[in-house]
Amino acid sequence: ALRTARDAARGEWLLLVPVDSVPAPALLRDYLAAREGVDTVVGYRPERVGYPTWARLGSRVMHAMVSTLFGLRLRDYNWICLYRVERLRQIDWRERSIAFLPEILAGLSALGCRFAEVPSPMEERRTGQATVFRPATATRGFAGLLRVKWRAAGPAGRLLALAFLAAVGLRFAALERHDLWVDEAI
Repeated sequence: ALRTARDAARGEWLLLVPVDSVPAPALLRDYLAAREGVDTVVGYRPERVGYPTWARLGSRVMHAMVSTLFGLRLRDYNWICLYRVERLRQIDWRERSIAFLPEILAGLSALGCRFAEVPSPMEERRTGQATVFRPATATRGFAGLLRVKWRAAGPAGRLLALAFLAAVGLRFAALERHDLWVDEAI
């Protein structure tokens, strides 16, 4: 849907909003006011309304993964964003899981785009159930982030990643072989 909107957009800016959390008009003014000198206005949720404890933990893990994998330093990677259409058209994203939003932000960052952040409180869901709480959805999101990083790494980065994984595997094998593996504390 976002690709279609990007391709059909006639204006300078495109706002991506979750269908189950449409912001109030006052909040939209905050996004519009923050556009000056930036390419993307990123909304962040000061609080995860309606999230059970385990979902808040999963959200923190996802945030840490995005920050680590892509070097982004934003407060939220999966919320309402206002994109400059011209810049959005310069990138292509392939991910279909929830990781497509961080993939877009990472792609824009790689182009040297500038970001502004605005607080964008979420409303508690009134109907239906959020799919992000399903383990399969979360798993696809985490796997999606790794796919995005793998594609962005290029051949040299992939070789380095494989060498790192091989070294870790050899280290574990050596620990096991010499009976240095400590699992009693687990």
